[in-house]
Amino acid sequence: MKRKLSSSIYIMLLPSMVWQEWKRLPDSVLNVQQFWKKTAYNVAGHTFSLDDIEHGILRGNKPHPSSMNPPFNPKDLRLKFVCTLDPRIHFALVCGAVSCPVINVYTAENLDRALEDATKNFCKQEVSMFTETDEIWLSKIFQWYMDDFGKTDLDVIKWTIPYLELNIQERAWTLLAKLQSYGTVDVKYNEYDWRLNRKGVNPLIL
Repeated sequence: MKRKLSSSIYIMLLPSMVWQEWKRLPDSVLNVQQFWKKTAYNVAGHTFSLDDIEHGILRGNKPHPSSMNPPFNPKDLRLKFVCTLDPRIHFALVCGAVSCPVINVYTAENLDRALEDATKNFCKQEVSMFTETDEIWLSKIFQWYMDDFGKTDLDVIKWTIPYLELNIQERAWTLLAKLQSYGTVDVKYNEYDWRLNRKGVNPLIL
């Protein structure tokens, strides 16, 4: 229960931090220099940036995809707050972008169920299996954080299957078998829409 409480607090803290900056943000957080490093809160006497929370705490102190080094060094006092990585947290973290998962409420009591639901909902929207054209389309999140789900495209696809609707699971297994046997299936990743999810902003049609 203590682990679940800690995880749920930090999952909810990240969108709260973004919301505090919402009115001052331009059309995308990418247009704010060092947004993930400079946006920070004081928690229990320690400073945590958005990057610290996502990669240091919730991803088990794993490096940012663009870095080789973990956020917290071996002497960092914030290591005591690090959670065990649950890959499903990727579908709970919200930065306000159009391509982000839907915001939800996470508590110690509902954490597992809420993460399960969030992952299924995200995969329903962002994972596509086209047996007609032998193509698999995935969210860019699976590419950026592939190491959290496995080591290869195959690992990622296998990881998603339990979270897909039954008819899509059947397509996935068909494509997976073809990919493993013949390598004739294209695995593609959707472009991430970083525009802020404000009123009047429509998702990109790719």
